[in-house]
Amino acid sequence: LHRLLEREAVLAAFTDAAAAAGRRDLAGFLVAAARELLTRPPPARSLVEGLETRATIRERSDAHRAAGAFLRGLARLSGWLAEARAARFFDEGYAASQLLLAEWEFLAERGQGSADGILRQLEALDAAAEPAAGGEKGSSR
Repeated sequence: LHRLLEREAVLAAFTDAAAAAGRRDLAGFLVAAARELLTRPPPARSLVEGLETRATIRERSDAHRAAGAFLRGLARLSGWLAEARAARFFDEGYAASQLLLAEWEFLAERGQGSADGILRQLEALDAAAEPAAGGEKGSSR
């Protein structure tokens, strides 16, 4: 679990560095991965189906959060797309903005909506697990 949360921090650091360097295009591989994952969005349950049923509520909640790390990271890229759409033809970064929009159109059109849907499903799974797990041994709550 700790490694999964580290990946979220690494993704944030990478996108911060790409933005600071003016090289948002370097994050294109993330959009390609999102396209692979979200063209046919998996049910959220499949992202956590291997979770140990004897895990504590806290461990399950952490696992549900970690399962959505990549999907939450896509929100940053969607923000970049919104900025690119706002670029005017006489702005300095207009050409780069148009290239970004053309290459990442999947994320703009339906990818982020699919990602948000899976994240909502993960939150619902997390919320549903709490009452059922209330009396389990080893719970940290």
